[in-house]
Amino acid sequence: MPLTLNKGKALKVTGTEVWNFYLQKHNLIISCSANGIVEFYDAATLLRRKESEPLQLDSLVIAISNAHRDEMIFLGCELGDVHIYNLVSKKAMKMKKKGVCFVAGGIFLNSSYYAFTELEAAKLSIFDLFNRNMINVYSKNKDAISFCELESQKLLITGLEDGCLAVYKTNQLPKMPMINSVQGYQTELGVILTESIAVKKREYLVKNENDKIKILNVNKGRIRLVKVIQTGDVIFGMVCLERYKVIGTIHDTNEVKFWSLMSGKLRMRLKLKNDRAQQMFLMKDKNIIGVVDLSRNEIEMANFNDFEDKFA
Repeated sequence: MPLTLNKGKALKVTGTEVWNFYLQKHNLIISCSANGIVEFYDAATLLRRKESEPLQLDSLVIAISNAHRDEMIFLGCELGDVHIYNLVSKKAMKMKKKGVCFVAGGIFLNSSYYAFTELEAAKLSIFDLFNRNMINVYSKNKDAISFCELESQKLLITGLEDGCLAVYKTNQLPKMPMINSVQGYQTELGVILTESIAVKKREYLVKNENDKIKILNVNKGRIRLVKVIQTGDVIFGMVCLERYKVIGTIHDTNEVKFWSLMSGKLRMRLKLKNDRAQQMFLMKDKNIIGVVDLSRNEIEMANFNDFEDKFA
């Protein structure tokens, strides 16, 4: 029998067709409505940040990335425009005007360059943040819909809509040569990558393929499949709890399943009270997840201290 998540703290956000993002570095929830309004909430208090006024952009923000060492946030929008928001100055700069395709994903490569991809453009664009011009374009014939940077290895891994993984070197920016490409299973959702995780000083990627979790080892650009976990249901989101060596997956069955990273076995099922729970993120202390209910525009918090004995 699955455990039931007791009703805890919850954040009610405003707007319609809201997309929610979480920035772990700043413990910040960013709520983006279909009308282009962007609001900022403190994840600790669940209150709107008074020092950050809501932004009014041209369209819905569907891609967000935070710079590693700076206070800048990449905002990629449905109508193809790109903005950089500064958390200190509270100002947004438009880096790219509206286009014919919406921005499918983006990531900061360092303080000077960021990369992004547009739907149906089949290219990865690199932009110079300060000169506001495009440096290079790398085409892989399909759209990149997710990104994961391995900073220790100076690599960028992109997950493509056709199931492929492309590996780029980032140690000679703005040059970013592709050094490897690995074909995978094509899914309706494309390749979804989570952040990399480290186990016994080895770096791994976690990949979502429909109802499967694939754990991959990356070494000098070479990708090796380590484990496949069958979840039984289509996966809408994943989080990795390194402290417990557990992967959490969220499904249209309105439950979160927790899988052992080492054995691949199901450790726990947590039944949610949400109507349409299809987003999930890991909070700053690495022990709480936020589960987004799309029908009520509500983000519910689950604390794993309540279930710690299940992972012992």
